[in-house]
Amino acid sequence: MTAQDIAIEPLEWDSDFFGFPVARLTFHGKLTLDDAIAELRVSKTRLAYLDVDADHTSLREKAEKLGGRFVGRRVELVTHQLDRLMPEGVEELSHNPDEADRRMVRSLALASGELSRFRIDPGITDQQFTALYDIWIENSMAEGHDQAVLVTRVAGTVGGMISISMKDGVGVIGLFAVHAAHRGRGLGSELLRGAVVWTAEHRGSAVQVTTQGENAGALAAYDSADFSIERISDTFHFWI
Repeated sequence: MTAQDIAIEPLEWDSDFFGFPVARLTFHGKLTLDDAIAELRVSKTRLAYLDVDADHTSLREKAEKLGGRFVGRRVELVTHQLDRLMPEGVEELSHNPDEADRRMVRSLALASGELSRFRIDPGITDQQFTALYDIWIENSMAEGHDQAVLVTRVAGTVGGMISISMKDGVGVIGLFAVHAAHRGRGLGSELLRGAVVWTAEHRGSAVQVTTQGENAGALAAYDSADFSIERISDTFHFWI
């Protein structure tokens, strides 16, 4: 990973969502970071994402010097310890939930993104952030054997949720949140166990998740659930 092996990857979905060209900068090419930024300007790309290993000080400094906006630390975790007994309080949400459940799950999805780069970056509006997470949770609730939203209830009302999907034989956690009024009661631990069991039931070999380094509560929950850190990186947004 150096500033001399950058490639530009156009992102079709992000571009369609934001209404302008968006790209990701990867380390699979031969451009310098300076040349990549210049090429983005020529192609009229408005926004580009770059993840830099947290211990790569010189590249982080280079990204900042070229106008990259630091939008958060990205922590990737994994566990291979798969349970096979679903916690009693965890259930799979219907793909067509009633309005009360849908409203609460949507609210929790937004809460799960409060520390995300799309929330932190002032270049992204509140409306865009809300729309992005609405699409994410609606897609997670859509019918399909390879994805699910698991919930826990308190007095019949959804108190926490976690979305999980299968990708290349691995369970991938997407959105994860517990209502503020119900934290500290073990609901998050139950949901994580539920996601691990769901993965085992779908013949997965591991569970992966990405969270923000600033999210101490989530990191503690993953540590308690025997997740280990695979990679820590810093994310930069370049507005061209």
